[in-house]
Amino acid sequence: MRPDIYDNMFQHAKQYIKQKSIYSPEVFKTAPTESDIFPLVIIPECKVILEDETLKYGEPKYQVIFEIEIYTTDKSIGSKKVSKNTIMRELEELVYDVFEEYYKLLGGEPKTIPNADINIARETIRFTGKIKNNIIYRR
Repeated sequence: MRPDIYDNMFQHAKQYIKQKSIYSPEVFKTAPTESDIFPLVIIPECKVILEDETLKYGEPKYQVIFEIEIYTTDKSIGSKKVSKNTIMRELEELVYDVFEEYYKLLGGEPKTIPNADINIARETIRFTGKIKNNIIYRR
């Protein structure tokens, strides 16, 4: 039976990011089709792929893959204008805190993705790991 880890991980990540960020990001499972809400962190359903199975039934090993997306724009906080790059760095750090430090997944480098609206910065970060007996490993 495939491990059911997504909902708990999503709820923990959502709570952590919203609580620790000073920029009031929204955290969703899927990207809204149109949004004026920024910054935005999207944590879609993770892929869980059977990787290895031993001869003793009940010990399958799965690969788990998360593709996190972050969207930001420049934002005014009081009379101070904060650049989208500053906001992006803070959100990246929080995402790494959750998925690398807390869940021990292996995080890749953030990839900048061109966006149709040049005022919006967009990045994705890929996290991978292995799950065996409901324990997450980096490799």
